[in-house]
Amino acid sequence: MLQSQNNRTSNEKNSSYVNRIKPEQISALEQEFAKVKTLHNTDLELLAAEMNLDEKDVQAWYVDRLAIWKKEQGLSDGFGQL
Repeated sequence: MLQSQNNRTSNEKNSSYVNRIKPEQISALEQEFAKVKTLHNTDLELLAAEMNLDEKDVQAWYVDRLAIWKKEQGLSDGFGQL
């Protein structure tokens, strides 16, 4: 039982968006992030469609990238939230 749980956890990690986004797509996402730090739903949908990615993958990448950017800037996690 423990063995199957370990395999499942490993498989779930392998299915993360990081493994599905290609380096050229990451470059394009970085370019977009340099222009806009947060995406509205419509922008998210359009960007995902243009890049042939799942919206959830783009959203997850943006959330993670924003967290990294905030840390680099020395900003709190709540910065910019109402």
